[in-house]
Amino acid sequence: MPENIRNITKKDYWINSIPIIFITGGVISLLLGKFSMSDSDWKVFFNTVGTTILSGGVFSFILKYLQFSKIFKDDLLDIIYSEKYLKQQKNLIEIWERVSKIVFKNKFETISGQILEDVKKTYLPTDQVLYYNNVKQTLEIKLIDSVNQKIKVVQHSDFEIVVEDKNQELNLKSINSILHNNRSNEVKFEIKSLTVNNINYEITPNIPLNNRNEIKHEYDINLKGSTNYIIKIEIEKEYYILDDNIIGYQKKYIIRGLNLHIILDNKLKLRFNDCGTLNKFTEKKYKNNDTHYEFIYDGHIYPKQGYMIVLEKNNF
Repeated sequence: MPENIRNITKKDYWINSIPIIFITGGVISLLLGKFSMSDSDWKVFFNTVGTTILSGGVFSFILKYLQFSKIFKDDLLDIIYSEKYLKQQKNLIEIWERVSKIVFKNKFETISGQILEDVKKTYLPTDQVLYYNNVKQTLEIKLIDSVNQKIKVVQHSDFEIVVEDKNQELNLKSINSILHNNRSNEVKFEIKSLTVNNINYEITPNIPLNNRNEIKHEYDINLKGSTNYIIKIEIEKEYYILDDNIIGYQKKYIIRGLNLHIILDNKLKLRFNDCGTLNKFTEKKYKNNDTHYEFIYDGHIYPKQGYMIVLEKNNF
């Protein structure tokens, strides 16, 4: 069936044509009345019918115009709020701030500006180029000197780094801090292995800071050429929990999902704390096993958020 005939058979076609039909019919009726015999009943009939029909056609036209105006308004709003249109705006931050103030109903006017600034820096990663995906950690913690409360920690980390542009050079940097109370020569820190996409890297950490109470070990590697990097790291540490009994974890960039498994010497006990995360870590219970702990975070951990573990010796 030809396209024009198919359109004629559609219900919407006839509904949209009602104003034109009314106006055309009204004009024809008025013309018939004008050229009818003067003072005849037909003249009066055609004039009356023509006026009535023409009035209905104009009314229908006005209704269709109003309907069209609403449709046009809706289409215009769709354009204004479309992603393509918004990308062309140079004042997106101002638009976001105005919308945000309306969302929380302009509460706390005196501090709303600073709140929005904090949200923008922390939760809107406009200047961030990567995130950590599916972080898995295992901590094996043993008490190797019960008298002086010295522990050995073997840390296994397995995660993916997702970057925006494979041509962008990525500097993978990590800093580990240990308090030692002026006995740094008795503290041990060693990177046993580090692989990126199954390629081994020989890393010797440098020591950017070493004062009377604290030693920091720092390492970094430069990566380029991919949008996904699978990182596997094993680190071994020895130190005294009398000097430093806190194990903390946070990253500069967003973490998407974290699973922490702790194998703890039964001569030790721990206290786990969420640090600033929007939700709580879920603890997985192990029946009849008081040395295995597992904490799971199913969501996004933002910069300056993470967890903290406090270690203590058990007093049997």
